[in-house]
Amino acid sequence: MIRRPPRSTLSSSSAASDVYKRQGINAEYGDEFVAMVMFRAVLCLASLQMALGLWRDCGDTNATLHFQSVGSIPDPLHTGQNQTIFKHGWSDVDIPGDNLASTFSQYWCFTHCHNADGSIKWNTGLPWVRFLKIEVDVCKDHPDMCPVSAGKNFSTSAVHPKLNPLTPHGWYRSQQQYHDKRTGEYVGCADMIFQYISAAREEDAVFNPLN
Repeated sequence: MIRRPPRSTLSSSSAASDVYKRQGINAEYGDEFVAMVMFRAVLCLASLQMALGLWRDCGDTNATLHFQSVGSIPDPLHTGQNQTIFKHGWSDVDIPGDNLASTFSQYWCFTHCHNADGSIKWNTGLPWVRFLKIEVDVCKDHPDMCPVSAGKNFSTSAVHPKLNPLTPHGWYRSQQQYHDKRTGEYVGCADMIFQYISAAREEDAVFNPLN
């Protein structure tokens, strides 16, 4: 017979274990079960944080490619870290084969990136300075996004290499204007802002005269 202390002396973890026992779960695996539940909860919170990040579907009224979440992990990004960008969305039309492309622009906010109410400035032009504009073969870089099928969801992610240690800290913005390579027709837009800050470890930090 298994003896246990009076209920009033049970810790929260012991009480949880007691619940699992009464549900027929072997006590030997109680802690592992709790760990699994906690891990899944953390994943859900991370997904929620990603979905609530600084992003917008910047598509025009005639857009056929739509985004429901765009995010950066980690966010904020520290010096010396890799960055993973996620995008989730759907399309109203078919774009067969490898015919999805985009114009990728990256901006740096050099000063006063927020409005008086604390919201981020989404306007183009100052204080946002574009320092990169390139044409991207989306299907080559994100094969999991192609071909695009009408009425179907898509999910894609990409791991970006570490930024140059001399890259200035601050707010960065990545905007992609998508188009169909066959016709050049505009199909949609995704716009995301993330913060790049000092290293998590002080010894990894670099001098930044703009901080």
